Amino acid sequence: MNTPEKLKVAIVIPTMNRADFLIRQLRYYASVNCPHPIYIDDASEDSNADRLKAEVENLKNHITISYSNPGKCTNFQSMLNLLSRVKENYVAYCGDDDYLIPGTLTRCAEFLDQHADFSTAQGKAVSFRLQDQGAYGKLKKIANYPRRSIEADSARDRFTSLMQNYFVSLFAVHRAAQIKKNFLEIGTGIDRSFAEEILLVALDLVEGKSKTLDELGLVRQIHERHYELPDTYDWLTSEKFHDAYAQFESMISRAIAASDTISQEAAKKAVKRGFWAFLKYQLEREFPFVHKDLEKPKTVSLRNKIAKRFPLLRRVYQNICSFNGDKNLHAAVLQPKSKYYYDFKPVMESFSKTP
Repeated sequence: MNTPEKLKVAIVIPTMNRADFLIRQLRYYASVNCPHPIYIDDASEDSNADRLKAEVENLKNHITISYSNPGKCTNFQSMLNLLSRVKENYVAYCGDDDYLIPGTLTRCAEFLDQHADFSTAQGKAVSFRLQDQGAYGKLKKIANYPRRSIEADSARDRFTSLMQNYFVSLFAVHRAAQIKKNFLEIGTGIDRSFAEEILLVALDLVEGKSKTLDELGLVRQIHERHYELPDTYDWLTSEKFHDAYAQFESMISRAIAASDTISQEAAKKAVKRGFWAFLKYQLEREFPFVHKDLEKPKTVSLRNKIAKRFPLLRRVYQNICSFNGDKNLHAAVLQPKSKYYYDFKPVMESFSKTP
């Protein structure tokens, strides 16, 4: 894959004690001749760190890896460490258990290079579960992972659109200078849920538009070994929430006011309205998972009843619908005739192999 230097995207990966997942990801990048440099900040204990160092040494002639083992630190501090080392014009964050598609990274960088009013660009995404909880095994489930374009002209409208139907833009390709600035401005003193996600995502959309290209860009694994942020209710009722929200409101309202040339008061109203929409979205989404006993039993649709009884019909249905819009992306990536299959196949092979 011949990628010009100016379009290379730094893949930054903070990790801690999950060597098996990250080794799997690095071997995937080597298998597809990834042209983008990979930066790792490893907060692992000795045994995991030693395994990673050995793998980096094994792969150094196949992919470009910059590895550092600074000792135990927070995810936010790891990101600061990583970004301080990045030399490329573009950067994308990746979890140690996820995959970014190298060809799509290149095309996202190319898009940003040609569109100054966009702050982020990404491909479409799916998530998967394995039958077991580790890094390798048989595919159990695959689903869409939400990403979308937000292209309103005003920062206020982009922020509102994001908060009404929230998605995580951190995995997108960013201009390195922009994301470095945002991390430094946020600093290490703010609440994790704001600092490690929502504040960064909101700044992405306030500072520019977001484009989702029609190709596979991200594959995420869902499992029980994630490092989770608090659920929304616990976050809202924590002692530190009020002060953390005040910092969030101040930073985002200043950015909106500057971008749209409106008063600070008008910008604060936009932040309040958007955050209210975000809470409605998040609480409704999380409630069924946190309080399963209070949820009404879901009725099984006729389509699912037929699919369960006649599995061959399910496959026929997926073959028919797999090319019909984003709702069926999860089916399309498994279909050899789909344009997304070519990029998903090496990913599936990487987690299906015996380590």
